Amino acid sequence: MLRLPVVDRRFRHALARDVFYSPLARLADNAALERILVQVQMHLIRAQFRSILRSVDRRRHRDYNKIAEAVFDGNPSLAERAAKSHLGRSIAAMRNFAEKSAR
Repeated sequence: MLRLPVVDRRFRHALARDVFYSPLARLADNAALERILVQVQMHLIRAQFRSILRSVDRRRHRDYNKIAEAVFDGNPSLAERAAKSHLGRSIAAMRNFAEKSAR
């Protein structure tokens, strides 16, 4: 199997996340959410906190699957709950890191 350099894999993952989140924001029909996703520049946050987020990659990937399954099943309330849970866990991981770093 062809193994791409780390930089190329990270770039592919960033594109895949954009392809995942952008349609979800459009499906939510939420202009504020679409603006936030662009303005927050999540790729910079992901790059900054990559070492933290890497420790929860498997959980994040399960979250992505749960969100996608709910969308494909036509269950917007489950998709919303799954997305909120995912974001809450990501924020908690970053806060936990910040608290540990401040000690």
